[in-house]
Amino acid sequence: MNAGVEKAKYIFVILCYRNVKDLLECLKAIRKVFASESYRCIVVDSHYDDATDLQFETVAKDEGCDFICVENRGYSYGNNVGISHALAKYDFEYLIVCNPDTEIKKFDFKPNGSIGIYAPDIRTLRGKRQNPMLFRRCGIADRLIYFGLLHRVTPILYLGLMINKIIRYVGLRLNASSHGMAWQIYQPHGSFIIFSREAINALQPVFDESLFLFAEEGLLACRAKQAGVSVWYCPSIQVLHKEDGSMGYIQNISEQSRESNLVAYEKIFDSKRNA
Repeated sequence: MNAGVEKAKYIFVILCYRNVKDLLECLKAIRKVFASESYRCIVVDSHYDDATDLQFETVAKDEGCDFICVENRGYSYGNNVGISHALAKYDFEYLIVCNPDTEIKKFDFKPNGSIGIYAPDIRTLRGKRQNPMLFRRCGIADRLIYFGLLHRVTPILYLGLMINKIIRYVGLRLNASSHGMAWQIYQPHGSFIIFSREAINALQPVFDESLFLFAEEGLLACRAKQAGVSVWYCPSIQVLHKEDGSMGYIQNISEQSRESNLVAYEKIFDSKRNA
């Protein structure tokens, strides 16, 4: 280990925007679950105004977290800054990118090999299951969704989404008797992702900064597959995703999601052609 580099088993990168209350609850849950583990938290504040920056900095200081304030350039940029900070300052085994509106309920982590991405059982307040986001990638569904988004043809879009839902449903049913064991999937949900150190090294930079918000997981999954980084769904890890964090401050979410998904699909198609 290099001089000046601190050792910790787990590093949390928590990207925040405006909502301080969620960060406090997120850190409280981490502190409770990881009381017997070596961990550090990096709070990355996507700048909104000076008053909010001060609030986040105060919370980070009081909770013993590293604090970084960055220009608000979205999910990918902010998390990449946090990951770069972790690589420079810490000798870690696993890095967890999580939203501040997530709370860990159970963390029974059984990693599969040294290089991997791990997706927990994420549930919303209404009980909706968010992982696996995609069980397997389907080229036909990709093309239908892209065409529907590009030309604003809702029935075509929904047909592509329905194909993915059917594949996901079948995958969940086939693995229903896994007894909590991890099984391989294609795409994790971005609100809480666990990376091994080796996976971070293989994927640097981890997230595509051409996307401001939405669709980051699709490009991550595509790049992980190309790099030989397996993605695992881990039902033994349970996370609550309140979905009340920064999203309420974002205007015109549906249009932002459409534009980001179009860019992501075009990059995925290009990567397959060039493979």
